[in-house]
Amino acid sequence: SSLFSQSWVSQNSGTTEQIYDVFFVNDLTGYASCSGGVLLKTTNSGINWTSLPGPYSGNIVNVVFFDSNTGIVFSNPVYKTTNAGLNWFQVASLSGTLHHSMIADSTTVYGCQPFQLSKTTDKGSNWSVTSSTPPWMTTSVYFINQFTGWVTTIQPIGMPVPTVYRASVSKTINGGLNWLVLYTEDGPPESNLFRDTYFPTSDTGIIIGKSGNSIYRTFNSGINWSEITTGGGLTDLFFINSK
Repeated sequence: SSLFSQSWVSQNSGTTEQIYDVFFVNDLTGYASCSGGVLLKTTNSGINWTSLPGPYSGNIVNVVFFDSNTGIVFSNPVYKTTNAGLNWFQVASLSGTLHHSMIADSTTVYGCQPFQLSKTTDKGSNWSVTSSTPPWMTTSVYFINQFTGWVTTIQPIGMPVPTVYRASVSKTINGGLNWLVLYTEDGPPESNLFRDTYFPTSDTGIIIGKSGNSIYRTFNSGINWSEITTGGGLTDLFFINSK
């Protein structure tokens, strides 16, 4: 109990909108993307938050920053700032709602959309769709650098009325030009989703599976997976090292 005696302190965001994503550029400065076109910023570690006006109006599902000044928000279209959120300008309009994104390196971001994966290699100014993405619904993505990454998908089996859903893990080593399906698992409809993926090293990976009720682990880059049943509602994960 002494190891886990520290508590969490609730902080007032100043908004009643749903908070989708949080990104901090350092210990003090961070951003929170919300529903209703609300983007929040803090400069004192989350004690106080202010709303940043911008051209966005729909739900802002993700926010990422490359440095203290340059960042992008996803509300479809995609908007970019180069002055720490004071001003924003449109850089892209992606087909389909983006539901997950991640920074792969100092200039590259990958984003999941229904049935495709988009990426930028110049801090969000230009976007392209990766080739040969498995033609199924993408659910999560993780890249350890610009070229090597994993994507999880869900595929209905038994059309026109699916009887099972096939969850898959695929890997690329050339920035999404080609994908290799490493693992598949069939399960009941809508309860077999892989929800989030994290690879602290190139060999060690962790995935939230079974629509949040299991943790999957691999120690050989995704070829083999073991399952740990957790029993409840997980949506997101983060590791500071391989342990």
